[in-house]
Amino acid sequence: MHDRALSLARQGDWSGAIALWQQMAAAAPHDGATWKNLGIAYYRSGHWLQSIDCYQRAIALRPADPGLRVNLGAALKQAQQLPAAVAEYERAIALDPNHWDAHRNLANALEKLGDLISAEIHIRQVVAALPQCAKARHSLGNILWEQGRYEDAIAQYNQALAIEPDFHEAIANRGMVQMTLGQWEQGLVDYEHRWFCVETARGLPPVPFPQPVWTGAQPLAGKTILLYSDMGFGDALNFVRYAPLLAARGARVLLECPRPLARLFGTVAGVAQVVIRGETPPPFDYWSPLMSLPAAFGTTPATIPADIPYFQLGQSLQSPQSLPGFPPSTQGPIGPEPSPIASPAGQRWGFVWASGKTGATARKRSTALAQWAALLRSPGYQFLSLQTETSPEERAWLADRGIPALGDRLTDFADTAHAIAQLDGVITVDTATAHLAGAIGKPVWILLPAVPDWRWLLNTDRTRWYPTARLFRQPKIGDWAAVFDQVQRALAP
Repeated sequence: MHDRALSLARQGDWSGAIALWQQMAAAAPHDGATWKNLGIAYYRSGHWLQSIDCYQRAIALRPADPGLRVNLGAALKQAQQLPAAVAEYERAIALDPNHWDAHRNLANALEKLGDLISAEIHIRQVVAALPQCAKARHSLGNILWEQGRYEDAIAQYNQALAIEPDFHEAIANRGMVQMTLGQWEQGLVDYEHRWFCVETARGLPPVPFPQPVWTGAQPLAGKTILLYSDMGFGDALNFVRYAPLLAARGARVLLECPRPLARLFGTVAGVAQVVIRGETPPPFDYWSPLMSLPAAFGTTPATIPADIPYFQLGQSLQSPQSLPGFPPSTQGPIGPEPSPIASPAGQRWGFVWASGKTGATARKRSTALAQWAALLRSPGYQFLSLQTETSPEERAWLADRGIPALGDRLTDFADTAHAIAQLDGVITVDTATAHLAGAIGKPVWILLPAVPDWRWLLNTDRTRWYPTARLFRQPKIGDWAAVFDQVQRALAP
């Protein structure tokens, strides 16, 4: 049975392998090897909690095996239990100080937790011991990138690629660092390798459609192209600006997107039809990921298309539901301009304090609500929360200060767009709201970490993506206090 399970695993039939190893574990519950194999199978099939349970059972039977600790740490990391993962990697190193996989994985976990100094110490030990380990060079590059040491990061990615030329993660990450530095010609080409990266493309099919990808070279007159929303909401809001340019080349443009974007995306000029994710699209000749369009158009920092606004809210959008002053919405097509949000005199600004995602990038971009306390007391302003995911404690904090919370009444991005349209401006961390406000031409102040997303570049408080945007940057990693000081001074009369 063991050989049959291994055969199924080699074929990628993880459910079949799991079924056989489960039978073996039931028959011989004290066999640590079976629990290890079952843990691997669950891990490879994306069942992190089951994988954790199996590895813990294996460790109970084989406590001196450092490899099991490393495997358990990997499963805990995928389950977003990073402190527990760090503890397992440290236990593996205590069992075997020269277990370099444990050091490398520990460095990666520490990087995600923001402990960049400790992460660098561990990964440099691995590089010293295994100078030809491409994964270690790549990890060192990532850690240096997160420290803002961009050229040093590129050097490590290049060394990783000298060892392993098809290391897609190293190529894609090098591309993002290059783009942060304004080197978009090569960076955009490198970034296309994201489609072959396990972590980046997790949950997405590597090639969603059999039709050829439009690269910018093929004529589009009389052709139909499907644009595919391949990354997050903010990315889709940012790059859908290219749809009218494709229509101007004579293409019939289909736009695939998750449902929360659908009503809003139906207002983009040149879009013939919105295809909600999961629906079967009409026939088409070419397709393109939205995030591949800057490369296809040969975009540089100086040639960013910025025909703002590219969402036309007054054309066919229905009003948001349940906001003060709004009539009821039918959640149909976008319609007449809604009545104003009721508020006292003074400027009305929306704000968003945290990314709605999980993971290291979201933590880096997010603030704590309490850090906004002084800013929200700025005289002459009324602030309204646009945060869509809040804890009971955060809702109570807002209520205690009389700050309206609109987030739970915004059912999709069309609703959010209409709410923002009635405000004087928006202050937000780097999240989808920033892109939405900028795309409709509303003043938006974006709070950025010291090491920002590539599209914001470096050393500037403006961006060609959104002419009405102003960027407020951390002067050093984690220093949100300085950012809030900058914003408060900018709000002062």
